Formats: sequence, C-alpha cells, structure tokens
Amino acid sequence: MPINLPGTLFHKAMKARKELAEILAQKISTRRKMKQEHNDLMGSFMNEKAGFTDEQIIDNIIGVIFAARDTTASVLTWIVKYLGENPSVLEAATVSICLLPIIIYFFFNRQFNDRKKKHFLRV
Repeated sequence: MPINLPGTLFHKAMKARKELAEILAQKISTRRKMKQEHNDLMGSFMNEKAGFTDEQIIDNIIGVIFAARDTTASVLTWIVKYLGENPSVLEAATVSICLLPIIIYFFFNRQFNDRKKKHFLRV
C-alpha cells in the first residue's frame, strides 16, 4: 500500500480526492435542503429507498468518475436500476437501439454512393 508522504503523487491524489469529497458533500447537503428529487446518478443514490449514507454516495460517485476496480460492473448495475425505475427512458433507449441498424445502413450507404460520384483528376 502506498504511503501518504507530502510531495508524492499519492499524497496529491488523496488531497484532490478529499477536496472532491467536500464539494460532493456540499452538493448533497444543498440537495437535501432543497428537498427536490433529481433524476440523475446522485439523485438515485440519495433516494431513501437506496439507503446510502452521504459517505457511501460520495464514494460511489467518485468511483464512477474515476475508474475504480469494479467501475464497469457498477455502472452497468446502476444503468439497469435507472432504466427499471424510469420506463420512459427505457422506451427511448429501446427505440434508439432498434433504429441504430437503419441509421448505420443509411450512413454507410450514403458514404459509399458519395465516393462513387467523386471524380479524381489525373495529371
């Protein structure tokens, strides 16, 4: 385990993490005072059903921002949870995914036709 000595990169990283945690704690505090629901990552962590402490919320957000060991697994888990809680977003994502092959086909077909129409000059 790295030793937290002043002047080292590890010390700078830990100091930056502490500052980021303080900023996130202020954001969480502000949101709790406003008592508004937000439909984003922090809002889903702050949801009473989630049951996270402020420190757990901060750790999860920092883990998503800066790739942690299990970032891919956690992000996929949060995406599935978010889509399950928001049927309108799930429907929009489903429509986008279904239309993707059509969009790709027309994009590449247009690119191919544009190349065929170009005339190159030979000197």
